Amino acid sequence: MGIGRSDLLVVNKIDLAPYVDVSLESIHSDLEAVRGPLPFIFTNLKKSEGMDYILNWIEKIITSTDKNAVPLWSQNPTLKSGISKDHHNDHNHSSSHNQHHSH
Repeated sequence: MGIGRSDLLVVNKIDLAPYVDVSLESIHSDLEAVRGPLPFIFTNLKKSEGMDYILNWIEKIITSTDKNAVPLWSQNPTLKSGISKDHHNDHNHSSSHNQHHSH
C-alpha cells in the first residue's frame, strides 16, 4: 500500500544496489507505472544524496496554505501518528524497555 499510496516514497540505500543485483532504472520505471503522479526519490542518506529534495518537500507541505496540496496525514493527527481513536494500549509504552515498534 505504501508504494502506491504514500505521499512521498523514499527509496534509500541506493549505493547498495550494485551489490544485490538491483537495477535502479527498472525500479524507477516500475515506480512511475505504479505511483503515477505521486513523487518518489532515490536516496543515499549516508552521503546526504536526496536529502535536499526530502527537506524541501517537507517544508513545502508545512508552509502550504492550500489544503488540497497538503497530505491528509498532516491535517489529521490520528492519521499522522498512525494510531486511531479506537487504539487500546495492550502493552507498556514506557521508556524502560528497548523494543521499538509502530502501530
